[in-house]
Amino acid sequence: MLRANIVRLYDIQKDPHEINDLAGNKKYRKIMDKLFKRFQELQQEIKDPLDVRPYYNAFMTNNESSI
Repeated sequence: MLRANIVRLYDIQKDPHEINDLAGNKKYRKIMDKLFKRFQELQQEIKDPLDVRPYYNAFMTNNESSI
């Protein structure tokens, strides 16, 4: 069984070397949710069966209090 277990978000313009991962920062929650929704749409388009919702939801729940 395949498993995707990494959630990352970088500001490529300010951080081109991808040093500062913003995924756990609650300030970026709306962006993360928007990107995740688009990711799911792309998965449907290419008929990718991998369900990453449980991992994404767990990651976001565990990082709700992050600053």
